[in-house]
Amino acid sequence: MNMAQMETFQYVLQHANELGNKKYQLVFLYKGDLYTGNFYKTIGADIQWLQSYTKENGFIAYIDHSVNTCHMVYQVEYGNALDTFDKVYLGLSNINRSEVLFTLIKNFISEQPVGDSTSNYIYDLKSLTTGIKLDFIEINSNDQLSPVSLFSNES
Repeated sequence: MNMAQMETFQYVLQHANELGNKKYQLVFLYKGDLYTGNFYKTIGADIQWLQSYTKENGFIAYIDHSVNTCHMVYQVEYGNALDTFDKVYLGLSNINRSEVLFTLIKNFISEQPVGDSTSNYIYDLKSLTTGIKLDFIEINSNDQLSPVSLFSNES
């Protein structure tokens, strides 16, 4: 999956976490290592993306913006897709079975039209292979990442 699909996977997983008893994190494979992390930044409940602009004095600055229609996660969040996911795919029995929930989300994401990612950053990254923790890493938005499992502290 590309970055936009991974952001959307995480968003749908967070949505399922709000409905179920367990709180899952996505485990993914990137360049041969297993990680957990966040594919988007939030301010309050809103997903944000950084936009650069040049100030009058010539300095480059950044400002947070809410996602918009070009972002894949927006299309799922504000379109009918999430309602369809709830009605067609998701049931309370499925939320509490991590392998079923993982498969349902993965299949759902693969059926959605791909839009832009909100950024090229993965935040709060933790390597499950080495234990290294990073505030963020920057990747190419077309790099392939593979969701491999769900992790719960309750597991």
